[in-house]
Amino acid sequence: MTAAGTAGYGDELAGYGDLGDLGALVTKSLAHFAHEGNPAPRVVAEGADMLNSVGLAGPGIEA
Repeated sequence: MTAAGTAGYGDELAGYGDLGDLGALVTKSLAHFAHEGNPAPRVVAEGADMLNSVGLAGPGIEA
């Protein structure tokens, strides 16, 4: 079983072996419609603090 998001959507691992051999494949977040994510800047640092707003970009379920 892969850790959440480390295998992307599965395509990234396809060249390394049969994905059917895995007990489970935990993908990145997936939405019904494609989303490019939030515009830059996505990360702002201020002193010891950091704020991010990535927006979970993804191809959508039809991809």
